Amino acid sequence: MLERFAVPYVGSGPATLCLGLDKVMCKRLALASGIATPKWFCADKTGTLLPQLPMPYPVILKPRYEGSGSGISHASIIRDADALTRRVGALLTEWRQPILVEEFIPFGELTVCV
Repeated sequence: MLERFAVPYVGSGPATLCLGLDKVMCKRLALASGIATPKWFCADKTGTLLPQLPMPYPVILKPRYEGSGSGISHASIIRDADALTRRVGALLTEWRQPILVEEFIPFGELTVCV
């Protein structure tokens, strides 16, 4: 019955679109496929922050389930542990989702079709 109301379109299916907005799953899929990505971990509360990061500062913070740079600004680049704790707490409150803590690569952000 629902097939009669489907709107044809060109592009990715729903599962691909859903995965594409999950930065953690994208990174896991990329790594499993042999594609290198910057080091990272996901913080779902400030208590999950590690005493020693698996990468050096600076790091960049990104809401896990957003796209097109949403939630990313110059304030997302973090240079020390105190700033990391404060900013992760603020982003968790503002975006109400886990925060990707990622090794900062000092170049422009790229979207690449794989």
